[in-house]
Amino acid sequence: MRGGLFASMIIGELIKARFNRGLENNCWFWRDQTGHEVDCLLETAGELRPVEIKAGKTASPEFFARMQYWQTLSSVPAERSYAVHGGDDTLALARGNLLSWRKASSVIGKP
Repeated sequence: MRGGLFASMIIGELIKARFNRGLENNCWFWRDQTGHEVDCLLETAGELRPVEIKAGKTASPEFFARMQYWQTLSSVPAERSYAVHGGDDTLALARGNLLSWRKASSVIGKP
């Protein structure tokens, strides 16, 4: 249950950050017919940004595995993809951006 509760908390924080800026909700879950999925798609500045949410504190390349399929479908570059995790590290990586849960609201962009 830890992973599901953590994901719910992060999505709640993303939605709350939007509402606090006077913006509407822009957060969607995505899954295709074959089971590929992304925890959250955020529409920001006219583009969809994939966000994977992982409760683990230690970063892993696996955090970005499900997003890579979305990136091939949507042509969203890795620098516009995010993995929010339970740890403290925030890094720009070749596969996407790793964000600490404390900085999750930075995904929504500037007001």
